[in-house]
Amino acid sequence: MSSLKSHCFPFLHASRFPHCDAERLRRWVINVKRDAWTPVARSRLCSEHFKAECFDRTGQTVRLKADAVPTIFTFPNHLKKKPWSHKPPAARSMPDDNENKPPEDVSNESSYHRHLPSDGHPLPDASSVQRDHPYTTIESSKELKRKRDKTTESLEKCNKKLKVQQQESKHLKQKVDSLSGIIHSLQDKHLISDSCTEMLESTFSDVSKELMKQLLNKKNNKGSEAYPEELRFFAMTLQFYSAKAYNYIRQTFDLALPHPELIRAWYAVNDGDPGFTKPTFLALQACVEDDRKNGKETICAVIIDEMSIRKHVEFVNKMFQGYVDIGNGTINDSTPLAKDVLVLMAVSINGSWKIPLGYFFIDTMTGQERANLVSECFYRLHAVGVKAVSLTCDGPSCHFAMMRTLGADMAVENMRPSFPHPADSSQQVHVFLDVCHMLKLIRNSFADGGILKDKDGNTIRWEHIEKLNSLQESEGLGLKNRLRHARIGWRKQKMRINLATHVFSASVADMLEYCSDHLKLPQFQGCTATVTFLRMVDAVFDLLNSRNPLGKGCKAPMRSTNKDRTMKILDEGDHYILGLKDAAGKPMHAGPRKTGFIGLVASMRSVASIFRELVDCESPVMKYLLTYKFSQDQLELLFSAVRCKGGFDNNPTTQQFKAAYKRLFIRHNIKPGTGECIVHDNTQILNVLEEAANVDRNPAGFSSISTARKCDVIGGAPLQDDHEYKGVPNFMEVSLHKQDAINYITGFVVRILKKHLDCWKCTEALTDTHGKGHPFFALKNRGGLEKPSPSLVTVCVETEKCLQLLLKSSGGKLQQGTGIQSTVSSAVLQNTADKKLFANLESHMFDTSVEENHLHILIKLASRCFTEIRLHHLGKGLKESLMGTHVRKQQMSKLICFEH
Repeated sequence: MSSLKSHCFPFLHASRFPHCDAERLRRWVINVKRDAWTPVARSRLCSEHFKAECFDRTGQTVRLKADAVPTIFTFPNHLKKKPWSHKPPAARSMPDDNENKPPEDVSNESSYHRHLPSDGHPLPDASSVQRDHPYTTIESSKELKRKRDKTTESLEKCNKKLKVQQQESKHLKQKVDSLSGIIHSLQDKHLISDSCTEMLESTFSDVSKELMKQLLNKKNNKGSEAYPEELRFFAMTLQFYSAKAYNYIRQTFDLALPHPELIRAWYAVNDGDPGFTKPTFLALQACVEDDRKNGKETICAVIIDEMSIRKHVEFVNKMFQGYVDIGNGTINDSTPLAKDVLVLMAVSINGSWKIPLGYFFIDTMTGQERANLVSECFYRLHAVGVKAVSLTCDGPSCHFAMMRTLGADMAVENMRPSFPHPADSSQQVHVFLDVCHMLKLIRNSFADGGILKDKDGNTIRWEHIEKLNSLQESEGLGLKNRLRHARIGWRKQKMRINLATHVFSASVADMLEYCSDHLKLPQFQGCTATVTFLRMVDAVFDLLNSRNPLGKGCKAPMRSTNKDRTMKILDEGDHYILGLKDAAGKPMHAGPRKTGFIGLVASMRSVASIFRELVDCESPVMKYLLTYKFSQDQLELLFSAVRCKGGFDNNPTTQQFKAAYKRLFIRHNIKPGTGECIVHDNTQILNVLEEAANVDRNPAGFSSISTARKCDVIGGAPLQDDHEYKGVPNFMEVSLHKQDAINYITGFVVRILKKHLDCWKCTEALTDTHGKGHPFFALKNRGGLEKPSPSLVTVCVETEKCLQLLLKSSGGKLQQGTGIQSTVSSAVLQNTADKKLFANLESHMFDTSVEENHLHILIKLASRCFTEIRLHHLGKGLKESLMGTHVRKQQMSKLICFEH
């Protein structure tokens, strides 16, 4: 009872600990028996712990004697001191150890009497007593207690460690019991975005137990065949969104996920270069073979569209990137910079896959050129056994020219929205103008003109829709329609398709009819023609955008059982759209804004023809037709996924597009942003990881040879007697300013070459440890710069001269092709043949074979390194010149950001 107040219990007394007497204090603390406790000045001990003779009661105040020590405590049993007592050994029968021994000689009476006690019984020997009483020991009780306490303490520590390990193991097992736990852990640490979390949860949260067992087994897998398809797609999808998150779960959860280098090897099956992608057609061929085994024909629709990219030049993979490239490389110096990327995609009509067929970096492309690309695409599809039945595009004039070149006629008087298949003239390819784009164009024409007239002369007014929106805003409520202010003020968001579809909807038509017929509102009188127009466009759009096999009404797929109703809608819609006129009475399909109306009519006729060929025929190959398969949405979603890879940059560079395309091409689990459309079905990119594993790589082309032939980079001073060239500047001369820069760059070249050279003699030849160095080098050096040798500086100077000759031969334009570095390094080696470079390597060059001449290799490596540095600099300079002062976008974005 320490720290007890005397006023709480008057019959008890509290005494302080004797801090002034160290020995007595030590005895008090020992008797209290508290582990790791030291009494402080406020600590007290009550009188119950002292014997009566410990108190001095001679005076009026009861005091403790100077030698009083507390000895009375009510400790628990394990702290009480037990009295030691020896128990007598229990009586037991002793074994006769002499049974198996031969009998002793009884004649030896002296020996016999020594083993007998006084009563006549023999005495046991020491070994027998030791075996009968194993508890006997020669160690003292204190030593045994010390050992026991030490063992007990060690056991407690082991139990604690075991408990901690069990808790940690249980915690880890709970985390990796499902991939959803990993996904939530990544989201909590903000390593993945919300869109990535949503995609991963919806796709990989319910993986099989076998997959989780393989993740936990930590098998040393090698190659894609050792990983199940689901695991490969999870790893590649997560690594696509966030390499940091992927590395985090590999290190934290210690799962058997593939190494990032292995993922890059999977990507290597596709080179990702512009043109038609070879692995695509290998994958399609495998798909055709599988369908044939199942008695099924592979039918697809071809979609073509383009996306704007940023004009940007950069030196990557030994050549400048950013120029127009249609698959044959950019080897022409007059090639313009690419501003768009044209993509072709195949979408299965009787399956659930889609696959990009190729892409092309373009500046401008005529209809004839586009027709050539489309024809080549259909030839390739036909060669692998795929039946392409349609071509979908949007409505620019170049696409109308392309369709005329292919053989289609889009004129209303003799409309033929189809053309013969380039590889099989007996088959027709039907043309679709993307319905969503056509709907936007019709909305734009209707809203800008304000008035349309149907074939009977009835007036269709945009004003009715605006008044309905005003009524709903004033009342604060809307009656089951999605008409909002954004649908009326569409001009600020022209590209959003849903703003147009929400206007041309049956719900808006029903609301107008209700306000006119039931509410009798005067501003809606005479809106019957507007209601008919909205309902007709809505019915046609739903029929051309069906995507659910179980859909009802106009959203149902086209079947033989409902062909009468669907064909009636198509026929009525065809005649109705062609009968629309502007306010002056001129047909809309013949006016300046005819594209939307013609495109909608052409799509209705094309879908009717495809329905009769594939479904409503003697030998149908399909039970129903989903018209959403002909939409450009599949390609728009691919573009959105590409933008997602670059942080939703609307205008990626050519390299950014190429990198995203390469990754998206062999994976189908990337969820794109909404962009201009949303995901409506489960159509996925066809997997080509296995089918394209054995694609023959295209060997190095003739780019290096062509560069060397057309560019004379062999140095030489102008002839003194040649008067024609006296006014031409000598490109073989280097100014003092450029010499300073070259010396500085050469120091960086030394640092790079040291990382790649294995020969110590060549490494030593790179630097000059005794010379003073260039004056500019001495000015900039703070102790960390490499001092290049004079020979290495000479190599870099010669390389700069060759680069200047290259620029001179191309008229100041950047050379295209992959052979720039090889051409320059070969020329430098030839130009420096008569110069004694790297004198300390003259004998060393004979230590190896002719092909492995270290002196020549060193000169070429130095020249290549310097060339790459200079080419990066030239590309950056061209990019800055292209940008100029047009930075309004960046300026306004910063202003808007900081204003808010």
